[in-house]
Amino acid sequence: MSEGKQDKFNREESKRNPMGNFADGVNQSQVGNIGELARGGCLTNIFTLVVIILGVLFLSQCVF
Repeated sequence: MSEGKQDKFNREESKRNPMGNFADGVNQSQVGNIGELARGGCLTNIFTLVVIILGVLFLSQCVF
């Protein structure tokens, strides 16, 4: 589908179902961007680093 047809389809869909955009906006605000969830943010990196450090410390205690 060409870009012009897609835009026209999106406008018509908005007219037919105005609450659809609202629901999409609410869902995205609760979940966030799916790309960010898949890639991981700062908190994910910190959590992963803490788990790795705790794993290394645990395994170093098991050696003795």
